[in-house]
Amino acid sequence: RGLDGKLNPLPAKHVDTGMGFERVCSVIQNAGSNYNTDVFKPLMDAIGELASAKYTGKLELPMDTAFRVIADHARMSAFAITDGARPGNKKRDAVLRSVIRRAVRYGYQVMKFRDPFLYRLVPVIQGQMGDAFPELNRNPEQVANIIKEEETSFFATVERGLAVFEDASKAASSGNRVFDGKIAFDLHQELGFPI
Repeated sequence: RGLDGKLNPLPAKHVDTGMGFERVCSVIQNAGSNYNTDVFKPLMDAIGELASAKYTGKLELPMDTAFRVIADHARMSAFAITDGARPGNKKRDAVLRSVIRRAVRYGYQVMKFRDPFLYRLVPVIQGQMGDAFPELNRNPEQVANIIKEEETSFFATVERGLAVFEDASKAASSGNRVFDGKIAFDLHQELGFPI
């Protein structure tokens, strides 16, 4: 629709089912989940190799949840950085920072990583998606370095922040079931934990 309110034909006509590429693959492959498709298999295998673990596809297992979060967030981070986003404090950069940090937290808590690991998945993402999205081939080393810098920064505070979070969670579960707002704010503002 133009500024004048009239509809103008689009140069390319498509039907948007809202399903997305991964969901279509899941249906075609009768996989039951995006993460059980060949779209995610190379990434799940790479994560398993890093963690010395295996993805089973069971939704209730914390390890499998960590696999899915890390895979999804690694892809989003690589694509966002390739498109010009950088981990930061404002708008899309803040979203990118939160996504990277959430993946790192899962890696730290569930998979017991103690050093940056997410950046090591960039070559897998590039190798799998680089033909369809050639932008990923431009400078994958820079993408990996940006992710590694953010990981390194967060690893410096994650253990201290998790200790504060655990203490506040215990207090909330044992009494009034309210997580202290000041602690949540401090975790976010001072230690970079997403709310």
